[in-house]
Amino acid sequence: MHINPPSDPIFKDKIELPENSRPAKKWPIVTGIVVIAGIVAGTIYFYPNITQYIKTFSSPKTADSSSTVTPKVSAPAATTHEESSVVANTHETTPAAIPTEPVVTSPPVPTVEQDTGTSVPAQPVEPSGLPVTIASVPAAPVETLVQPVIPTPTEPSAELTEAAERLLAKAQSQIELERFTSPEGDNAYETYQALLKIAPQQAQKVLDNLVAWYFEQAKKYLSKTPLTQRTRNKAYKMYQKLSEIAPQHQSTQTLSSEILEMLTQQAERQIQKKRLTTAKGDNAYATYQKMLVIAPSSRKTQRLLKTLVDRLLAQALGQMEKRKYTRPENDNATDTYQKVLKISPDNAEAQNGINKIAMKYYKLAETKQKLGRLKASMTWIERGLQVAPDNPELNQLKQEVTAELSQ
Repeated sequence: MHINPPSDPIFKDKIELPENSRPAKKWPIVTGIVVIAGIVAGTIYFYPNITQYIKTFSSPKTADSSSTVTPKVSAPAATTHEESSVVANTHETTPAAIPTEPVVTSPPVPTVEQDTGTSVPAQPVEPSGLPVTIASVPAAPVETLVQPVIPTPTEPSAELTEAAERLLAKAQSQIELERFTSPEGDNAYETYQALLKIAPQQAQKVLDNLVAWYFEQAKKYLSKTPLTQRTRNKAYKMYQKLSEIAPQHQSTQTLSSEILEMLTQQAERQIQKKRLTTAKGDNAYATYQKMLVIAPSSRKTQRLLKTLVDRLLAQALGQMEKRKYTRPENDNATDTYQKVLKISPDNAEAQNGINKIAMKYYKLAETKQKLGRLKASMTWIERGLQVAPDNPELNQLKQEVTAELSQ
């Protein structure tokens, strides 16, 4: 049945017609949908990360949710600024530790330490589509600094100080009594050695006093005019004492140079007087022995050696011509050649001279053997073996003569 709508406006609004109920609600709904879609589209356009926040808030809230629990990592704690940047940009994550070499196996699932102390898997963060650049930073080596141990200087004990003072006073008393190196058990040098173990600085003072006394005595002998053999020997003895107690002391080195010069001049005078090996204690050979002790490598010592060897070889040659093979004492060729070999062991001329003397005695002994004078032969053999004990010819002849004498 069709009912015409009343013309009265009051009734018109009161009466609800079934045909017009749906058309009356259609446009407001469409308009609302369009408005909501526009809002959503605008939000997504201007805030592209809104979907991530929606998923985060729409998921069930658990104890391990990244929105409610701040992960605790073993790496150094970030600053407040860094923490705020992490909340603002959740699509960028910085790993706690990045290996410097590629890992072949599957990466481990990151865990988050809760306040309860247990570790649970962290919620994965979906990529936002933007590229994330992660720089590989190698871990810096940890250096362990070891502080050097500085020894604390210690003061000497009172007992050591008293002992050092007693030894110092004892040494000074011994020097005043001129007990420098003797008698044994009561001399300044032994006291110095004992003092050196507990008070090196004070001990050095004692040694300086000893050196000064010997140095002054040596200078006194060297300054005497004329410089006799006796005064030279005394000066040399002072130097010998210094070289025993303080060989590296400056005064010892100074005295060494002066003594060496004095001995060089003495040797020259002895050579001019032809005192090569005689007289006893006052000859060039004895002087060379002293120079050899003081400065064996000195040019003066080496020059005297050459001069002395040449003169001795010439002297031995003259003794050979006079047949002074082993006689008389201190004036024979054997002794002269032996002196040359003592100061110049490899001298070929001296070695040949010794062999010549041995062979001369061999020929004399052989002649006596042929004549049947066996005892005379043995006499020459023994004399030859005194010159050259290892001579093979003489030793063989001795066996033959001994066998003949035993028959």
